[in-house]
Amino acid sequence: MKLQKNNLLSMQIKLSPEDFEPATKQEQEDLNKLTANTSYWKDAWRRLKQNKIAMISLVVIILFIIFAFVGPSLSPYTYDQQVRGDENMAPNLKHLFGTDQLGRDLLTRVMVGSRISIIIGVGSALIVLIIGSLYGSIAGLLGGVTDNIMMRIVEIIYSVPDILIIILLQIVIKEPLQKAFDSGSALGWLQKLGPGIVAIFIVYGLLYWVGMARIVRGQVLQLKQMEYINAASALGANNKRLILKHLLPNCIGTLIITTMLQIPSAIFTESFLSFLGLGVSVPMASLGSLASEALNGVQSYPYRLLFPAIAISIIILAFNLFGDGLRDALDPKMKK
Repeated sequence: MKLQKNNLLSMQIKLSPEDFEPATKQEQEDLNKLTANTSYWKDAWRRLKQNKIAMISLVVIILFIIFAFVGPSLSPYTYDQQVRGDENMAPNLKHLFGTDQLGRDLLTRVMVGSRISIIIGVGSALIVLIIGSLYGSIAGLLGGVTDNIMMRIVEIIYSVPDILIIILLQIVIKEPLQKAFDSGSALGWLQKLGPGIVAIFIVYGLLYWVGMARIVRGQVLQLKQMEYINAASALGANNKRLILKHLLPNCIGTLIITTMLQIPSAIFTESFLSFLGLGVSVPMASLGSLASEALNGVQSYPYRLLFPAIAISIIILAFNLFGDGLRDALDPKMKK
């Protein structure tokens, strides 16, 4: 029986001297292509490019950034310019989005409002990223009683109704900020934004970092058990170096995803507060304040509400879809 199997193997596998010759240059190149190493970011970019919805969203975001930051400089009008005789004009060639009751060009005001929304979204997300990542990494690394106390604080803040606290903090913070602005002690660029926008940044710094902190803490609790962390500690690395050089860099995918998904949330919150009159100061335009102003004449001039509402919807939808695509691309578990 064994002899029969050996005969069958010898019949199936026939080796010739040519099989032992060195591989040709073309064969080596083909083999290198098959076994070429790729970095984490190249692999993530490849997966992101395969997600058509995410790539379309990215294009929309870039176009809106150009629309918001380049568009006003190309417009013949400023956001606060009142054109006599052009009050309450419907969309036309002179004013593509029409004008408001004061004769201000709505296209320019929507551009500036989109700029404010993007600045608020990105700025608030960066504040959340810095505070939340540091707080969560410290809690996760130290552990024990310190971790318990820090996370109980997070849970208390997390349990409070966000919108209610935001409105209350806005009311409390806005008055002293208004006095600082009126006294001229505020910086020039902050003077243009107004106390409402600065108050929004402060509110995000006080409240909205808790979600980021919980996510980062969970990642750090897993990473600090790894051998390279133990090796770094044995070589004398202090907690600051462990966090900045070893832990947070290995959480970069999670940090990017969470930050990106925080941007549309911040844009919506700013629009909501501006709609209630707690956001940007007059005459500065915001998409939320434009929608609020449009309610007074919504039956006679519906286009005033239509354009800022469409802009808000597209911006938030694009950031959400791109954030989802980025999460799929950066998550190693999503590899196919």
